[in-house]
Amino acid sequence: MARDPSEIKVHGFHAAMAVFRHRPSDIVRTFVVEDRVKAASPLLKWSAAHKRPYHVVSDAELANITATSHHEGLVVVAKRHPTLSWDEFKEPLIPAARSLRGPEVLIYLDGVGNPHNLGSIMRTAAHFGVRCILGPESLPHLSPAIYRVAEGAAEVVRLVKLDEPLKRLGELLECGFKLMGTSSHKGEALFTSKLPSRLILILGAEGQGMSPAMSSKVSGFVKIPGTGMVESLNVSVAAALLMGEFHRQHAATAKKPLRSK
Repeated sequence: MARDPSEIKVHGFHAAMAVFRHRPSDIVRTFVVEDRVKAASPLLKWSAAHKRPYHVVSDAELANITATSHHEGLVVVAKRHPTLSWDEFKEPLIPAARSLRGPEVLIYLDGVGNPHNLGSIMRTAAHFGVRCILGPESLPHLSPAIYRVAEGAAEVVRLVKLDEPLKRLGELLECGFKLMGTSSHKGEALFTSKLPSRLILILGAEGQGMSPAMSSKVSGFVKIPGTGMVESLNVSVAAALLMGEFHRQHAATAKKPLRSK
C-alpha cells in the first residue's frame, strides 16, 4: 500500500470508530478482521454505500499492515487530522475566550514527547472536557500510537503548536487565563488549593521538569501530595489528577466548552 503523507493508519477499535463518528468523509479505506465485522458493521455499511473500499483480512495480515500486534482488529486509513497552528487556534477561540465567563482549563506540555503519554493525556482531557493541549513546535504530530492510546479522544481534543510559546501564552494571559506550574516538590498541595477558573496548567517532561524560562512565567505552583517514596508521578497520571481536580472544583459552573474548528 503506497504511503501518502496526507493519510494516516488509525488502528485500535475505538480510535478507528471515532474517526467514523466524527469525520467519515475523511476515511479512505478500512481493514477489519473477521471477528470485528459485526461490531464495525455501521462503518462497513457506510463504506459500501459511499464506495470506500473495505477488506476483511486475517489477524496476521492486519498486523503486517499496521506494523503492530496491538491493532484491536480494525484500522481505517484516513486523511490526517492536523495539529492546529497558533493562528488557527486563536482566530475562532480567543475572541470568544475574552467574553467567556465559565471555567476553562488548557494543558501546556513543556517538553513532553512520549506518544503513549500524550495519547493518555488526550484521553483524560476528553473525559474532563479539556478542548486543547498546547505545546511548542516540537510537540509530536498525531501518530498511530497516539490515536490508539487516546481511544477516540484525538477526534475531539486538538493539539496546538505554538511558534513562540512564551509570547503566545502571554496573549492568553491577556484573555484572563492564569499560568500555573506543576512540581513534585514545591507549591501548594493540589487538593487544598483553589484553582483559578481560567487556567493553563504547565506540565514538564519527566526528569527535566519545566524549563527555567517557562518556570519564570507562572504565577504559582501546585504539587500532588503523596508519600514521597517515589520521585514523581508519570506525567499522564499527574495530568489526570490535575484535570480531575479542576473539574471537581469548577464543574458546577461549567458551560459548554469552546470547540476548535
